[in-house]
Amino acid sequence: MKDESDESSEPEASATIFKKEAPSLTLPLQSPPLTHPSSFILPPSEQWTVEQWQTAGCEAAEAGDLEQAIQAFRLCLLERPHDPELHFYLAEAHYRQGQLEAATERYYAGVECDDHYMEAWTQLGWVLEERGQQEAALSAFGVALEFHPEYPDAHRHKANEM
Repeated sequence: MKDESDESSEPEASATIFKKEAPSLTLPLQSPPLTHPSSFILPPSEQWTVEQWQTAGCEAAEAGDLEQAIQAFRLCLLERPHDPELHFYLAEAHYRQGQLEAATERYYAGVECDDHYMEAWTQLGWVLEERGQQEAALSAFGVALEFHPEYPDAHRHKANEM
């Protein structure tokens, strides 16, 4: 005899889990720990905005501290996951670290957010070429030129591939 408590009971709450909106984030200074926190110090009572994290990430990248830049850009993406520029910055940091697979994924994420982002399409083509995926690289350069026929970088890279 089957016990009624053994019967499958589908949790009704699971349907509502996906309907909840993510809370708006105010990113704390201390999360996650950064490798050189002295360059990111704010008074403890203040919170950093996405713009402040983005600026800090760009400054860290310019200084060659790519790990810190990656952490800052990831924090920005928690608040603005559909921002193509943030994906692009993160891709660039991964690329400069030699992490071509991670860079490829972030360039794709950038063009998924804005399919007219010619710089992302061009950089995606460049990375795909470096990874030995010539056909995909030509396709990426072609997309960049489709949206912006006069873009010289895409022409140059596409010509190098042919």
